[in-house]
Amino acid sequence: MNSLREYINLIERMSAEQHRNVKVKGGMIPFVIDNGNLKMMFAISSDPAYGGPNPGIAKGHLDPNEDFLRGATREAEEELGLKSSNFAGQPFLVAAQKITGLAAAYMLHVFAVQVKSQTDFNPHDYEVGGVKWMTLDEYKRSGRRSQLAFVQALANKLKMG
Repeated sequence: MNSLREYINLIERMSAEQHRNVKVKGGMIPFVIDNGNLKMMFAISSDPAYGGPNPGIAKGHLDPNEDFLRGATREAEEELGLKSSNFAGQPFLVAAQKITGLAAAYMLHVFAVQVKSQTDFNPHDYEVGGVKWMTLDEYKRSGRRSQLAFVQALANKLKMG
């Protein structure tokens, strides 16, 4: 593979073939390195019936013909108020996983992007109840357990450089 785009296209084709009845979602974790410490931004649901009260990754269903990265970026724009002008680098894939719940199954691709500022966000109140910057240890204590593997994968990738 020569590029992230080629990888994403391959995964999308495989997902479409293997999971025809499985919905696809994209998610994004904005992060900063503050005095050597990783801090990540998470969404708090405006309705605990959807996702519970714990902070989690901003994510959502892809629009028709939308690729995973664009969908993840759009969801972070909508839910967190992420602005591309705040990107300190290019978004990158953290991990992809099929999530199987009681009511539905979906393929989730989570990306991350380093941002320049923790304050250059404009969260949408109607999308989320709030946002929270957290360290890995804070997320382990009070974040959504079902998404911990993605958060840990990001921390591991950043440690490895």
